[in-house]
Amino acid sequence: MKKQTAKKKDSDEKKGLEVISVKIGKGITATYKGLGGTFACFTDSCLRKQTLPGFHEKGLIAGVETKDTGIALCLSGKHSAIKLREVMDIALLNTGAYPEKRGKAKYSIEVKSEK
Repeated sequence: MKKQTAKKKDSDEKKGLEVISVKIGKGITATYKGLGGTFACFTDSCLRKQTLPGFHEKGLIAGVETKDTGIALCLSGKHSAIKLREVMDIALLNTGAYPEKRGKAKYSIEVKSEK
């Protein structure tokens, strides 16, 4: 079973795909897959433009911090984990990342809302 996972990972990388993990609080984790550069595009929107792809309202992002293999994203206002998941789903779809049921993520996005 592990050999198939390793083959799939190699296959994704050879195909120019990358896997992104989204962690919301302690309970929700989602995995997305997109073409190479998808995570870089998403991160650029958050860091430089201070917007989420698909959302153009000012002040939605309260803070962004880079981590070793990803970013920590704080959205303004109080939002439930389900609402944060919906927002991230829209933002990542607008970046070209699509839900994936499995895969070892190369990049991660930790999401929370202001308290």
